Amino acid sequence: IAVIDADGKEVVPNLSKLNNESIVRAGVLSEGLIRIKNDEGLWGYIDLKGELKIGFNYLSCENFYQGMARAIRSDGKFVILDKTGKELFKGTEGFRYMPITEQRFGFMEEGGNPAYWGFMDMKGNKVIKDNKYREVGPFLNGRAPAKKDGEWGVIDESGEFAGDLRTKYSNIPLLASDGNIIINDDRKVKIYDRKGKLLTTLDEFDAVIPVGHLRYLARQKNKKFMLIDEDRKNVV
Repeated sequence: IAVIDADGKEVVPNLSKLNNESIVRAGVLSEGLIRIKNDEGLWGYIDLKGELKIGFNYLSCENFYQGMARAIRSDGKFVILDKTGKELFKGTEGFRYMPITEQRFGFMEEGGNPAYWGFMDMKGNKVIKDNKYREVGPFLNGRAPAKKDGEWGVIDESGEFAGDLRTKYSNIPLLASDGNIIINDDRKVKIYDRKGKLLTTLDEFDAVIPVGHLRYLARQKNKKFMLIDEDRKNVV
């Protein structure tokens, strides 16, 4: 096992052995750290110098995003780590937790019938107190997709549905990094701003997916794909 750069140069060679540990798997670089797994089934993190920065203490762990990563400790406890290995948040048994974005994440108490999601912050405070959503997605630009009464909409940071993005869609709304929100519903495409104001209707496409800043992957009625910008101009 080795870590290579884009040119194929070995940045961390001979990773199969590290501090007398046998390494059986390595992940990708995320914010300067790489997940690695030893032959005992435990995960830790190294830096690009091949130095162990966070020890082999986890049954599973994720890549870092915005300085944080979810992990399951060897004792089965859910935690959220910073890049020093400090535990920023410790979960409660019987709860499920979504990925962290914008200092908040969805949570659900398992065993509920039916199960509902809410949101909490890194201190464990329920920032959207009522667990009233059947499904949710992560926050981006102060908005998150949420499903209630069988239909999708988009909520703001207080848990209220934004403008015309109230629950009335059969498919999950897609949040773009530029703040716009794409609705693909019944083979029709609409783009809203973050306040829920309709910006445009893309009648020539039956599906659009945000793939980067002001870039969208669009499927035409003939099922062919093209990459377009915010003005619908063909990029690729």
